[in-house]
Amino acid sequence: MEKQLETRVAKAIENYKSGMNCSQSVVMAYADLFGVDEKTMFMVSEGFGAGMGMRSVCGAVTGMFMLLGLKNSSGNPEISTKAQTLKLVNEAAQKFKDINGSIICAELKGSTLVDGKPVNCIKCIETSCKIFEGYLTE
Repeated sequence: MEKQLETRVAKAIENYKSGMNCSQSVVMAYADLFGVDEKTMFMVSEGFGAGMGMRSVCGAVTGMFMLLGLKNSSGNPEISTKAQTLKLVNEAAQKFKDINGSIICAELKGSTLVDGKPVNCIKCIETSCKIFEGYLTE
C-alpha cells in the first residue's frame, strides 16, 4: 500500500508540473479507481484550482473532497450517504488543517508557515493525496 501511495503522490505532483491545476492534479491521480473517464475528471475539477479561482478553499483540498464523494456516495438519491460523506469531508479537512495550518489557499500560499516556511501547492497536493489514501483502506 505504501508503494501505491508513493506512486499516486508522484503522479499527482507530475500532473501539477505538467500544467494541471491543484484540484485536477489530485483527482486525476485516482481517476482509474472510480470508473470515471479522465476527461470527465479533468473537466469537473477544472474550476476548483487556485481556491476556486478566488484563493478560497485550496484546490487540492476540494479535489480530495471530490474523491471522498466518489468513494463514499451511494450514487443513488434514494440511499442517502450525504451525512456520512460530509462527516468524512469535515474529518479530512481537519486533518489537512492540522498538518498545514489552514485549508484556505490565500493563507496557505501567504502567511501560513509550517516549520517556518510557507506552504506551497505541491505540499498541499501531497498532503491531500496522503489523507485520501488513508480512506481507501477503510
